Amino acid sequence: MDHLVRFSTAGGRAGQHTADSLNEALQFVERLRNNEDVSDVHVFRMQEVPISFRTYYKVEVSADGDDAEGVGDDGRGPGQASASAGVGVPGAAPGNGQGVAGGEGPGEGGGRRLFSR
Repeated sequence: MDHLVRFSTAGGRAGQHTADSLNEALQFVERLRNNEDVSDVHVFRMQEVPISFRTYYKVEVSADGDDAEGVGDDGRGPGQASASAGVGVPGAAPGNGQGVAGGEGPGEGGGRRLFSR
């Protein structure tokens, strides 16, 4: 298991060193203390934290269509989703399929679209 040694030199400069074992970390601390007179030292055990990535979709209605503010093709008004809209997708919003990625629609942030410059 990896260990991290963080220290501050006598001049106030911060530093860190990664060691493969606790014994190697302690040897580094001894060298810092004996050769460089460093006394502000902390040793940490590093352990991997498991993470995962999940897909997140945010769909917004484009403002260039006639039905952007009114009733959509399915006869529903703004904010009225069909029963299947957004099922299983966190934060999914109803729309007409002309979504803008990144959370900023044409009227909300300059009209930036996914992969545009």
